[in-house]
Amino acid sequence: MDAAPTPDSVHLSPRVSSSLPVLSAASFSFPFSRPGLAVALDLPDLDDAVAMGKRLAPHVDMFKVGLELVTRFGPQAFARVGEETGKPIFADLKLHDIPRTVEAALSNLLFPCVRLVTIHIAGGRDMAEAALLGASIAADRHGGERAGVLGITVLTSLDVPSLREVGIERTPLDVIRDRLHVAREVGLDGAVCSVADLELARSFAGEMLLVTPGIRSAPLATPPQSGSVPSFKNDQRRIGTVKDAIENGSGLLVVGRPVLFAPDPEAAAREIHALLVARSAIAG
Repeated sequence: MDAAPTPDSVHLSPRVSSSLPVLSAASFSFPFSRPGLAVALDLPDLDDAVAMGKRLAPHVDMFKVGLELVTRFGPQAFARVGEETGKPIFADLKLHDIPRTVEAALSNLLFPCVRLVTIHIAGGRDMAEAALLGASIAADRHGGERAGVLGITVLTSLDVPSLREVGIERTPLDVIRDRLHVAREVGLDGAVCSVADLELARSFAGEMLLVTPGIRSAPLATPPQSGSVPSFKNDQRRIGTVKDAIENGSGLLVVGRPVLFAPDPEAAAREIHALLVARSAIAG
């Protein structure tokens, strides 16, 4: 397992200018030839997440490891899940900070198993460029392929009233349109949007990878209430089904609760994965 970077290894560069090139020799390519399934291992304990990952590994394409695990166990959570499951990792960091900080953070993402990472497009053009530069620096240092940088458009937990509360007097679709325009101009590798926004997003995203969280089945699986599993409310408001995501052009479906808390998680993952493969065969 790679050692965590020391403070001396942190790369800090001057503020990135939009006139400067941001890509090194390292490049990104999506590791699947068809839409993929990423299961979100959003569990409070790393041992539990790894154990679940091992169970699900034969039926998924990659695992999403997010802030819940990283803030408790550190970035080594990426390496451990990747090594013990043998699957690529989607590092859902949702970075949103000044360009210099975002570049430094991603330059320290030294785990070759990390294939995707998220930032907020709301951080602006310079921050998005800095993210690409930081990801390229990390790839150059570990000698592997650059992680794809995905721009989050609008969180699936936000709707029109939620946006108005923070001073955005526009619909999610209006905001997504503008943010996708920035993402394309900067050269981000993909964007994250809800299933409900896919049709519009595809028309503006060009060849960018579109990633869809907020996948739900009916009825929504209810997490067990125990000491090791927190109580969840259905906080994602703009959601959609697997079928909707596939038919509207999602490149990567991110599924959490409907798999993790299903009576048979392996069967739930297997069913979704089989549907992806079958639909891709028909489309191809």
